[in-house]
Amino acid sequence: MLYGCSSVGRVPVSKTEGRRFESCHPCNLKYKKIMAALIEFVKESYVELMTKVTWPTWKDLQSSSILVLVTSVIIALLIFVMDYTFGINSGDDVLWKGVLGFVYDLI
Repeated sequence: MLYGCSSVGRVPVSKTEGRRFESCHPCNLKYKKIMAALIEFVKESYVELMTKVTWPTWKDLQSSSILVLVTSVIIALLIFVMDYTFGINSGDDVLWKGVLGFVYDLI
């Protein structure tokens, strides 16, 4: 008798399956292989991050952050100007309805 195996298998309910059955293993090896692969992946990722990755210097990090901040402000201002020009955020009490408001008033 094999240790950890059931002598009685899981028999399908359908009669069309015949006498085939799947044996019941309490500890399936497939899940152990998946866990071992996952643990190996985490270990290799840690080693790669600690030894093979070159991290930026503090000066490079500051200059990149400033560049991202300035670019974000410029894009936000550009979108604000486009919204104001086309009248996306306009209401009835606003003096400037934008280009779309002007076109809608003509129609």
